[in-house]
Amino acid sequence: MNTMMWRPSPKFILRRDAIRVLTRKWQPGKFLEIGAGTGTLTKLFLQSGFKGVCWDVTAENRNILRANLTQFCDRIDIPEQLPTPPEREFDYLFAFEVLEHIEYDQDALLEWTTRLQKGGRILLSVPAHQNKFSSEDEYVGHFRRYEKKDLASLLHRCGFHDIKIINYGFPLGNITGLLSRSLSLSGKDRANLDNDARSTKSGVSRSKSIRIVGPFCNDLTLFPFRLIQRPFFRFDIGDGYIAMATFTKT
Repeated sequence: MNTMMWRPSPKFILRRDAIRVLTRKWQPGKFLEIGAGTGTLTKLFLQSGFKGVCWDVTAENRNILRANLTQFCDRIDIPEQLPTPPEREFDYLFAFEVLEHIEYDQDALLEWTTRLQKGGRILLSVPAHQNKFSSEDEYVGHFRRYEKKDLASLLHRCGFHDIKIINYGFPLGNITGLLSRSLSLSGKDRANLDNDARSTKSGVSRSKSIRIVGPFCNDLTLFPFRLIQRPFFRFDIGDGYIAMATFTKT
């Protein structure tokens, strides 16, 4: 795959900005990132002094990660297999737009946390509001979207406390999400793929419309919308959730 074809969507840029705001006071530590995709969000932490392990499910995606994160090779490892538990060596666990692709999300989250230190933090993002579930979600391999109370309950059952969930993206993410869901997606390029394969492609590829508008979407051009979304983080009206919590169960 040509990684140059990947373009950030408006929602991705809004998500990255929200993550910057939420984690700006975090002390650098060692992280494990599950489903790291192209590594674009990973760079946010590596540039701030973090180090860690990135893992993605396919060899193709892992090779993309290695190519995109070459400049950080002294602080990032991209193994073929996840580190074997019960080595609780990580201060942070990251999973951005991953849980919705997994049928048994609680089982996956419990397994990931076997690598997290007691007192460590989780940071994850998922799409919001099940009533927005559409053919587009199926196209990219989603099993579900989340409600805030259900996400909080999931984290609590998996041993997390001090749970904070913000709803990001309003209003631009809502507008672009509505337009995207309104478009007719034939899905011909993924018609013969199973859910796992659709999920894998969603992390490293973009639709034709995003490839067209992508060159015009960046932190600068979306600066007004990055600011506008912030006062609405506490309201449940955006298109996506970002959750962070502290792991207190071992």
